[in-house]
Amino acid sequence: MVEVLKRKSMAFLFVQGFFGVFPWQIITYWFFTYMTDVRSFEGEFQILVMLVALLTMVAGNVVAGLISDWAFRKTLRGRAIFAGLSVALGLVFFDMTLLVKSGLETFILLAALTGFFIPMAGPAVSASLQDISLPEVRSTTHSIQVFVENVGSGFAPLITGYLADTVGLEWGMVTIITLTWSICAFFLTAASLTLPKDIEWKRAKLAERAKKLL
Repeated sequence: MVEVLKRKSMAFLFVQGFFGVFPWQIITYWFFTYMTDVRSFEGEFQILVMLVALLTMVAGNVVAGLISDWAFRKTLRGRAIFAGLSVALGLVFFDMTLLVKSGLETFILLAALTGFFIPMAGPAVSASLQDISLPEVRSTTHSIQVFVENVGSGFAPLITGYLADTVGLEWGMVTIITLTWSICAFFLTAASLTLPKDIEWKRAKLAERAKKLL
C-alpha cells in the first residue's frame, strides 16, 4: 500500500478530489436558495430546472465513461486530460448559469449544459485511480479518495455561507466554484503528466508477479 501511495498521480488525484466536491455541495445546500432569493423563481420552476439538470447529469456520466475510455486507448494521459477539460467546461457553464441575467428558458438551457459537463470528471478520475492501484489495495485507495472528498464536503457549505454574508450569495458561489475547480483542473493536468509513468509501474509489477506464477 505504501508503494501505491507514493505515486505522484495518486497524490494529485486525492488533492483534486478534496476541492472537486465543493461545487457539488453548493448545489446541494445553496442552489435552491439562490433560485429563490436571487432569481425569484417560483417553486415549480425550480423543480423543472433541477429535473432537466439531473437528466443531463445522467447523460453526462454515460458519455463521460465512453469518452474517457476512448481517450485512454489513445494515450495513457487520456483520462486525466479529458477530466481536466470537462472540469474547465463545467466551470464555465456553471458560472454562466449564475452570472448571465436571463429569463427562465435561458437559465434552464445553461443549467442543462452545466449538468451535462460537471459529472464528467468522475468516471475518468475513478478509473485513473484503479489504473495505478495494485489489485490488493484498490478498495483502500478508493476509500481514501472518498474520505478526502467527504472532508472537502464538510467545508464547502460553511465557506459558501460565509462568503454569502460577505459578498452576497451569487458572488460567493461564483468565487468558490471558480477557485476550487480551477485548482482541480490544475491538479488533473499535473496528473496527466505523471500517470503514464505510474501506470507503467503498475503494469511492470503485475508482469513481475505473472512471471513468478509461471
